[in-house]
Amino acid sequence: MKAKQRNLFMQLTLLALALFASNIQASRLVEGSLGSWIGQQASPKLGEILARHPRFKGEPIKITATRDGHPLAITDQLTDLIREQLIEDLLSLADVKIVFDEPNRCNPIRVNIVLGIEVQTHGAREHRVSLVMVDIEEGIWLSGTNIFWHGRLSSAQRRAFDSRLPHRPTPAVFNARQTPEIAQALYTQMQCNNAIATPIFFEPAESDADGNLLRRLIEKISNQRLVTMDKEAAASVISLRYAQGEFSLDLAASGFPDRSQRIAQVRVTGTTTATTSAFEPGELHKTRAHILSAIQVAGHHAKNNVCDRRKEHCIDISFELYQSAYTVIFYTVNGQVAPLSCELPTRQRPGRLHYGINVPAADSSLRPSVGFYALAFKERSAASALHRALKKNAPKCGGRRLPQENWVASFAHLLHPPPDRSDWRAIHLTRDHTRTTRL
Repeated sequence: MKAKQRNLFMQLTLLALALFASNIQASRLVEGSLGSWIGQQASPKLGEILARHPRFKGEPIKITATRDGHPLAITDQLTDLIREQLIEDLLSLADVKIVFDEPNRCNPIRVNIVLGIEVQTHGAREHRVSLVMVDIEEGIWLSGTNIFWHGRLSSAQRRAFDSRLPHRPTPAVFNARQTPEIAQALYTQMQCNNAIATPIFFEPAESDADGNLLRRLIEKISNQRLVTMDKEAAASVISLRYAQGEFSLDLAASGFPDRSQRIAQVRVTGTTTATTSAFEPGELHKTRAHILSAIQVAGHHAKNNVCDRRKEHCIDISFELYQSAYTVIFYTVNGQVAPLSCELPTRQRPGRLHYGINVPAADSSLRPSVGFYALAFKERSAASALHRALKKNAPKCGGRRLPQENWVASFAHLLHPPPDRSDWRAIHLTRDHTRTTRL
């Protein structure tokens, strides 16, 4: 009985292995006679060469199209399928270092050896596929590596050979309205800079259009704890600027704004200001992806000013709330943080909000006198949690002053609501004697 069970088990095991093997074969990218040749002859031979030949062992290679031994970009779908099949086979057969085209790579890997693929029409109904290793530095085919297949392609393979791959070049110049693409280009360049110490403070944008781009850029930083909303706690300060058809990012170490360096730049065409002629003001507010406008400093005689004119160091500021939201307002004064009000945030209707803030003389040349922060949340719970954290650090609201680094660490984890459900703005002011300056 046990022998019969063992035999049955072996039969089932062999059947499972057979089905597994057949599924692997059926799932290959290149099928038919050409696919069999790649799997049974070409890939094993190339794997043997790459693993054992002293010229290739450990060398990075690139797999691409060639013509007469000269590397070319792959332009048809069949060559692209052959390339993918070779990559899949070689990575499983040998210890091969295959270099892929990665647009985000900061320091490209130097490659001297190319595995070239050339597909040619051969007669009325047949094709020839050649594979050859090429030393592109010396411009020579490497002896013993030229192998080829000759035969009939399947109907699907013929269609693939006649089908062009979509051409998606990375543009050197973007349209100013291509906000996601511009943000990605700036972020890619940021990744290549090793001088950016964290946490990072991003200076507020000067316009709504720039603010939309800045938010896209910040969203791409996967670990938001690398970003701080407190300029005084930042190690690096990054400014987004637009001038003469170019967006740029400038980096400065915190406390040294005059020693900035350019870390990214993207050329654009067209205007960066979104047209509003097709919308009524109310409709425009509803279509905006963000909730808050940029913060503005009002003139001394502007309508709705909050400051008493007799208080010479009081500054009137305002911003537009585009959607109904719960707002949390707080400020920093010479390194200390406090909410503007101790009351829980309530839901605000769309409209312009006005505030007045006193600007004391700066007690340090390394930081601003005052920072003003406006945050807006679609959910009451997110706004309330942030407000409670602010109150705990504010003696005027019954809290007690915590060490700055401890408070920032506990505060940071609350600043991760979904980007389409929250928004923030900030400005920083400093006063030297009678002169108040926006940083």
